[in-house]
Amino acid sequence: MKDEVKAHRERRHVATSELAHMQERYRIKLDIHGEEVNSLKQAAEESAHMLKLMLSTQHDEMSLEVQRYQRALAELAREYNGVRSKLLGEIDGLKLREKDNVAILTSSRYLLGMEMAQRQVEATEKTKIIYRWRTESGTLRSELMSERMHCARLELWVAAMRKDVSNFMKEIWLRERLLEHQKVMNENETRALQYDLWKQRTAINKLGTDVGALFLFFTQRLCNLAGSRRQHNEALRANGAAQVLAAMCRGPRQDLRRLATRAVGFMGWDGYIEQRIVGWDVKRSWELWIEEVIPKEERRLASLGKTFEDGDGFVTEEGDEFQAPPGMSLRKLIVARRQWALRLARRKEGPNLANMKLLGSTPDVLNVLIMLTQEADVDIVKNAACALSVAAFHEHNNGAMGRMPECVEAMVRLAKTDDVEVQAQAAATIANLGYGDAPNQKLIGELGGIEVLLDLCCSNDVDVIESATAALANLVCLHKANAVKVCVAGGVEILVRLVTSDKAANLLDVDHISEIQANAAEALANLTSNFGDESAARIHTLGIAPLVLMCGSGNIQVKRNAPLVLGNISQVCGWEVYCYDFLLLPIT
Repeated sequence: MKDEVKAHRERRHVATSELAHMQERYRIKLDIHGEEVNSLKQAAEESAHMLKLMLSTQHDEMSLEVQRYQRALAELAREYNGVRSKLLGEIDGLKLREKDNVAILTSSRYLLGMEMAQRQVEATEKTKIIYRWRTESGTLRSELMSERMHCARLELWVAAMRKDVSNFMKEIWLRERLLEHQKVMNENETRALQYDLWKQRTAINKLGTDVGALFLFFTQRLCNLAGSRRQHNEALRANGAAQVLAAMCRGPRQDLRRLATRAVGFMGWDGYIEQRIVGWDVKRSWELWIEEVIPKEERRLASLGKTFEDGDGFVTEEGDEFQAPPGMSLRKLIVARRQWALRLARRKEGPNLANMKLLGSTPDVLNVLIMLTQEADVDIVKNAACALSVAAFHEHNNGAMGRMPECVEAMVRLAKTDDVEVQAQAAATIANLGYGDAPNQKLIGELGGIEVLLDLCCSNDVDVIESATAALANLVCLHKANAVKVCVAGGVEILVRLVTSDKAANLLDVDHISEIQANAAEALANLTSNFGDESAARIHTLGIAPLVLMCGSGNIQVKRNAPLVLGNISQVCGWEVYCYDFLLLPIT
């Protein structure tokens, strides 16, 4: 350990001595550098002083040179000014002489030009006179010769034209005969084409209106395509042909069952039939259908004393023509014709009770229709709601349909949509479900149907209002809980306003407003009958004058329900209704 310390001390001593030696060398180098810097500084100062002396000497010499040049320039300027003045005087004199000479030359040139122009005019006039004389002489000579030649040509032309007219008359006669023959041929061809077109249109019309033939044609086409090629089988599967054909296999017609079972069997095998054969089968089927339909239609027209040229075979029923009264304007005539058509359609329309009962008694159909109400397509939803309203119209169906809570829930949900057609169909379904069925009335009320229907009564669409008022009239009939909900939700005010308002009337179908007023009056009658105290008080507050006026309505339903409302009010509240303005007796 001592040896290590001793060695360490020796190394430190060596390092210290080396450091001192290095510091001494640095000090010596620093002194040498300082002496070099001082010597360089002195040399630079001496060089700068010498350069300054040289520049001062050169500046003095240049100043003397500049002064000498300035004196020389002053002498040259004096000489230039003297010469310039002399030359300017001579120039002014020359300019005056030049002006005089220019004026003399201008006047001389003008006089010479006038003289030359006058001579040219005289020469030109002389030339024109000579040329006109020669021209007129030649023209007269040429005209005389041309007139003689023209007379000769006219004689030849007249003879040739007489011959041409004779030939043209013969050609015209031949053309007229050809045109008459062509006209007969065109008429025959046109009649044949019209007959063929009539056959096609009649066959299409009969196919579209004959339900049995339409089912048969549809099944034949499916049977023809099934198994013919892979893409046809794929398309049939994509369009749900298996389910459709299976449903047709359960149908009552044997020929349809035969074709449907064949098509179902062929769908499972991808055959390969030429497209030409498939097309030939389509064409042959259509020709057979035309051969079956056209003779019957021709016999029918023959029995009426008509042919295919008298029309398309659409004969209106007797008494179905609109008779316009005389003196009616065009606008009124259009409105009256539209109203007549709508009323005629209503007289001819009517429920098919057998089909309605079939729709409502088939659970599969109802389940499919309820499922379709959840589709995103508005048209599908509208059509499904329409089918449900038609099914619920039958008295044996509304009870069974009401026992399906999802059906009522779907209708209440659809009544809240934004589409007015869907709203109208949903309200009509609710009206049919609530007609004379207390459980359905209770279920609709519990699901919020009353409030939704009252909102629909404020719509701007007359169909929606008509269906909503009919539904309210059915739901409050003999059902006090629903009547209470109507009163609490402000339904009395809405119904009274509908009884007296016609702002929602459609000008092309004024019967709508009468139906709305009749439904509203019936709803008020049922309302005052079941929940008389509150409803009667509200109606009395709003005023009974509108109800008194409705007693004179031309609508029998309005005339029947308005007195019922007044009677219910007077019986419940004990009030005597006096209407002096209308000259009515007190109601007791």
